[in-house]
Amino acid sequence: MTPGKPLFTFVGVSCFGPLLVRRARSQAKRYGLLFTCLVPRAIHIEVVQSMDTDSFVNSLRRSIARRGIPEMIRSDNGTNFVGGNKELRQAIADWNDEQIYEFLL
Repeated sequence: MTPGKPLFTFVGVSCFGPLLVRRARSQAKRYGLLFTCLVPRAIHIEVVQSMDTDSFVNSLRRSIARRGIPEMIRSDNGTNFVGGNKELRQAIADWNDEQIYEFLL
């Protein structure tokens, strides 16, 4: 482990599934999102509703709320990961730095 840095600073992300779960009288497909700490190999598992970008971003937000903000995230080039990357980069580019600065003053 890196001294002074918490777990899940360097994270690997992978999807698995589908898992069939019972929902009332029918069955629904759910997927798992596996966050792996790259140093001690600790894991954090989130359930995602589908394999789309929105589900990935929501799962990433839940993981960050529980484990903290990672410095680096590694993943394969799945379409949900690529879409999530584009969406997060666009959200950061749309920030109004001047408005944030004025609010924090």
